[in-house]
Amino acid sequence: IASAKVAPHNPNVLLNIGDMYTRHKEYQKAIDSLTKAIQIKPDYGDAYHNMANAQVLLFGEDKNASHLNEAITNYQSAIKYNPVLWQSYQSLAYIYYDFKMYDKATEYLNGAIKINPGNMSLHYNLGLIYLNSGNSQKAKETFSKILTVDPGNQDAVNAIKQISPP
Repeated sequence: IASAKVAPHNPNVLLNIGDMYTRHKEYQKAIDSLTKAIQIKPDYGDAYHNMANAQVLLFGEDKNASHLNEAITNYQSAIKYNPVLWQSYQSLAYIYYDFKMYDKATEYLNGAIKINPGNMSLHYNLGLIYLNSGNSQKAKETFSKILTVDPGNQDAVNAIKQISPP
């Protein structure tokens, strides 16, 4: 907060303050700080992403759908201004997954994987989307792919056992 007094118009400082407020569960203050950062730097993808994170957490507290809709818009803006921010793709995938919109969840998770192909958690979550959407063949292919990279991945082993028991 002291740095905000020294550099009140620095979007990086405002981003850090927003993060601090989010960690302290002061989501509206985080959103306010991040809004200021975006006003100063309208193409600040990380600020859009962090604001969306705070909005999702706020939605978790009050179930006000406008927070979730704003979060979706802000994650999309984050992607627009920082197309390699795979975490925004991942977050959108989780939102759509929670609402059983599996096609959109798959689309966004594939976007995250394209940027961060070595992240086996993303691949595993894609397998779960396939599994829960009823596409057990694609799920098994995805979990098998994980095992070619990480043969000891117990989550993938267990998922394949769930799909085709011995």
